[in-house]
Amino acid sequence: MASSDCLLVPPRFYQLKRCNTIGLDDRLSAFPNEILHHILSRLTVKELVATSIFSKRWKHLWVSCPSLDFGCAQAFRHLDKGSFIHIVNKVIECYDGKKLNKIRVAYPLDEDSNCDINNWIVFAIANGVSMFELNFIDINLSTRPNGYYLSADIFRGGKMMDRKHICNSLFIKSISVDKHYESVTEFRLTCVNLSDEVFEIILSRCLSLEKFFLMNNYSLVNARNSNPHPKLRCFELYFCKDLENVEIVAPNLLSFKYQGIMTNICIKDSLELVSLRLSTGILRLEPTDFIYSGGKDFFIRQFASNLSKLESLTVQVNIFEDMSAFAKLPAFANLKQLVLDVMSSAEVPLGYVAVVSFMKAAPNLQQLELNLQRSKLGGYEKRARKLCSMSPHHNLKEFKLIGFLGDANCVKFVTNFLKHVVSLQKIDITIGLAVRIGEDTFVNRQRLFKSRKAKRCEKSLQQLRERLPLNVRFSLHGQTALLLAGQIS
Repeated sequence: MASSDCLLVPPRFYQLKRCNTIGLDDRLSAFPNEILHHILSRLTVKELVATSIFSKRWKHLWVSCPSLDFGCAQAFRHLDKGSFIHIVNKVIECYDGKKLNKIRVAYPLDEDSNCDINNWIVFAIANGVSMFELNFIDINLSTRPNGYYLSADIFRGGKMMDRKHICNSLFIKSISVDKHYESVTEFRLTCVNLSDEVFEIILSRCLSLEKFFLMNNYSLVNARNSNPHPKLRCFELYFCKDLENVEIVAPNLLSFKYQGIMTNICIKDSLELVSLRLSTGILRLEPTDFIYSGGKDFFIRQFASNLSKLESLTVQVNIFEDMSAFAKLPAFANLKQLVLDVMSSAEVPLGYVAVVSFMKAAPNLQQLELNLQRSKLGGYEKRARKLCSMSPHHNLKEFKLIGFLGDANCVKFVTNFLKHVVSLQKIDITIGLAVRIGEDTFVNRQRLFKSRKAKRCEKSLQQLRERLPLNVRFSLHGQTALLLAGQIS
C-alpha cells in the first residue's frame, strides 16, 4: 500500500487487546547521566527540584545538574528577597556536581545582599563555571539604586575570599580558585557595579573569557585592559552611567556593541571585527539634544580598518550630525545586515538619507531595518520633502520599518524605495514606538491614534500594498493589524 493511502484507512483500535499488567520498569532511569543532565539543563531551578519525584534515580540527580537557572520570573516573582536568597543558598549547599557549566541569578538584589552574592560567585568559580550571569535590575526603580559592588578580592587569586566577605561557613574552604578562572568563557552583569580595578582584573585573570556583557553600571569610569586579551570575541557595554573612556586591546574581537552617552572609545588591534553597534539609546527631544560632535569622523577614523570587513552594523543616525556627512561614506563591501536607529521626529529625514547612502555604499546588503523611534509626527515631517535620488540595489532581500505613522513623506520614501530594490522578498512594517535596550527591542503595542489619523494610516498602508510586487511578502504588526481588520473606528 502506498504511504499516501495509509492516511485514508481508519485506525483499527478494536484489534488492540487490553493489557492486564502495568509495567513497573523505571525507563527514565535507563538513560545515561549525560542525557539526563542535558534534559535537566533546560529547566529552571524550581522545575529542576520538582523532577525528583519522577523516579528513584532522579531523586538526587538534580544536585549534580551542570546548569542552575535562578532567573525565571514566573517561578520566583511571588518570593520576597529573603525567600529567594534562601532558595539559592539551599540549592548551592546541596550541589554535588563535578563541573558547573552555567549559573544564572536574575532578581532585584542590592548591596544588602553582598555576602550572599559573594558566596554565589565564589561557588561558581570554584566549580569551574563557564557561563555566569547576574541580573539585579529592578524595573520599578526610577532612582539610582544602591547596587551590589563586585569585590576585587574574588578575582585576586590565591585562596577563597577573605573571611570578612563571607557570611556562610559553608564557603570557607581551603580551595584555590586560581585554576578555575580559565574555565570562565562568558560574564553577563546587569545592575552590578564594578570599579576600574575590578574590570581590569577580570580581563587579566579570566584569559578564556570570550563574551563580556555589562549593563547599567554606575561605578566604571575607565574600561581598560593593559595586556591584550587572547580570546575575547564579544564585548558589550550598555548604559554605563559614569563611563568616560573605553580602551580595549583584543586582537580576536569579533563584535563590539556600545549604547550610552558618547565617550572616548578606542578598540585596539581588532582587525577581525565583523559586528559593530554604536548608539546613545536616548530619545531626543530637540534637534540639538545628544548630537555626537564629530561623530562621523570618530566613527570612520576609529573603525577605518574594519569597515570593509563589517557584516553587521547597528548605528544611530545622529552620529553623522547632518545630511552632508553622508556625501562620502566609505565602502562597506561585506555588510549584510544594517540597522539604522532614528531617535526623534527631527531626525527622520536624516534617516531616509542614511538609507539611500548606505545602500550605495553596501552593495551586498541583504537585511535593512529602519527604526523610527517616534510616537507622533513632528513639524519637520509634515513639510513636503524632495526625495533623494536612489540607485538600484540587487541584493537586498528583507526590509523592516518600525514606527510607521502613515505620513506622506514616509509613504513617498517607501514607494520610491520599493522601485529600486529588485531582489526584495519581504517587507515588514510595524506601527508603534520601538526602543532598543541592550540586546532586546521593545515595541509599544498600545494604540497611538484614533479615528481620522487611524484612517489615514490605514489608507497609506493600503497604497503600499497595492504597489508591492507580487513576489514580495508583506507583514504588518502593532496597531496595523487591527486597522486592516476594521476594528478601530
